Amino acid sequence: MSRRLAVACLVVLMISALSSEGFVLKQRRETSSENQDVGCDQDGNVKLEGGRNTYEGKVRVCVNGEWKHICIGSLGSDWNMKHGQVVCRYLNYSTTVPEDQKECTNEGNVQLVTGSEVSTAQGRGRVEICSSIGLWGTICNDEWSSEDARVVCRALGFNATGHIAVTEVDSFGPGEELASILMSEVHCSGNETSITRCPHRTNGENIVCDHIEDAGVVCVMESNERG
Repeated sequence: MSRRLAVACLVVLMISALSSEGFVLKQRRETSSENQDVGCDQDGNVKLEGGRNTYEGKVRVCVNGEWKHICIGSLGSDWNMKHGQVVCRYLNYSTTVPEDQKECTNEGNVQLVTGSEVSTAQGRGRVEICSSIGLWGTICNDEWSSEDARVVCRALGFNATGHIAVTEVDSFGPGEELASILMSEVHCSGNETSITRCPHRTNGENIVCDHIEDAGVVCVMESNERG
């Protein structure tokens, strides 16, 4: 069964009209057939249900007089933050946060994650970066190198000469399904103080990558810490 999408819309902003993107959403919608109920009167209307507040929950769309779910599995990789933002704008909210996606502070901060557990203290894991909208995202491993890994390890306080760049598929597990892939084709010299200071492509530049290609590192502890 496909996981149903839920979003949380934050910061109320009154917008009276549905944008043109909203009509694209209505034309492309696909729905699950289970747990539907009758009770809507205008195809294309959208609502959220099952959340802790009125501004979060599972997305439901009115189709032929019935409220139906939008399923992530049926849309595949087509469903993303932009679609969630269309839903939130339609409901007069200004932005969107995927349900259960971990939030962060300080844009550019880095952490290491293995599976779903933060593993920064162990010096190994999938590299995640705090985005400008306060959500953790990943880095595509296209052209990922030891120089890139050196910058990450140094920024996290590890021995910058003992890094290992990890590019094997799924070395530490893929990032969250709805997490953005924020960077690709990173080209560090190895001396930068932050991975974000290295030349790279951003997620606004048509990154072609999947979370099974998320970059990871193994950092080596200082010799006096290894015993």
